[in-house]
Amino acid sequence: MFFDLNSLDENNDLHFKNFDSTIELKEIILGISCGVTDKEIIEAARDFNGVEIRRAAISEDSYEVHKAIFIDNL
Repeated sequence: MFFDLNSLDENNDLHFKNFDSTIELKEIILGISCGVTDKEIIEAARDFNGVEIRRAAISEDSYEVHKAIFIDNL
């Protein structure tokens, strides 16, 4: 998806777009080393309906990262 940078919020040379009718949050994948607790991420995503939250997991038999560990479906 592409957006005109002039239409986005800017903070320290990073550009952000709020979720609205043109872009909708569907899935959150927490990285392997992410220190955010399940409770914290569920609370942060509470206002987004239908969001799947997962933690990434390292494959035991290959050099891959899987989005395997299901946390919640809001």
